[in-house]
Amino acid sequence: WVMSVLDLKVPIIYSSSLKVEGTSTERLVNICRAVGADKYLSGPGGRNYMDLSLFEQEGIKVVWQEFTHPVYEQVFPQVGFLPNLSIVDVLFCCGPETRKFLE
Repeated sequence: WVMSVLDLKVPIIYSSSLKVEGTSTERLVNICRAVGADKYLSGPGGRNYMDLSLFEQEGIKVVWQEFTHPVYEQVFPQVGFLPNLSIVDVLFCCGPETRKFLE
């Protein structure tokens, strides 16, 4: 729904449709291979559990997400900005301008 509201045209592939096997990092690498990926975007917490050597062996570069939350006007400005809310908050507060935060 959010993708349609923001007119985002990005294909979505569910990992369950790929029929890949493995657990933990091995499964992530197999998913990347199944879709022909040469990069894997991970949140910083991935450093705590991923076996990076498995990605390296397959020639897949791990890119660490460095997210800086955009600031926008929220409903109760006297409270101060509350980061890390869902996309629904941005949609309700910014409407069509929400897309600029994603570009």
